[in-house]
Amino acid sequence: MNNVKPWKKYPLIANELEEVNRFIQTTIKTPHHSLQAALFKMADNGGKYLRPSLLLLAAHAVGKSNQTMIKLASSIEILYMATLIHDDIIDDTDERRGNVSIQAAFGKDIAVYTGDLLFTDFFDLMLDAIDEHNTLSAMPKQCVKF
Repeated sequence: MNNVKPWKKYPLIANELEEVNRFIQTTIKTPHHSLQAALFKMADNGGKYLRPSLLLLAAHAVGKSNQTMIKLASSIEILYMATLIHDDIIDDTDERRGNVSIQAAFGKDIAVYTGDLLFTDFFDLMLDAIDEHNTLSAMPKQCVKF
């Protein structure tokens, strides 16, 4: 995997961003070899983790730094990766971050499936991060407003 870890410059959240990186690597797995290769290529493409960093800093600011925040930060980065892959397909570009894009390396079909799989991973992580009890208990209150 990529040895460049730009978050090491930020000691307040460096350990959490390392956790986000590990969490992403374990989340984006599939038994389909071509998709797996594309997923790891995208994850290893030198992202700065700006979105997860902002979420984690905001969590620190309100005293909510915990495993749920790691999941949410991971989900945001996975969503971003999915949008980048699909953006490259729409723009028909051969490069992403100075490297060969997923669609140029694996073809458009694999790129579409890879982006779609990342969207699925994003939604799975979001659902895992939501406290089901609080969501269900808030539903009747929301229904009353209609």
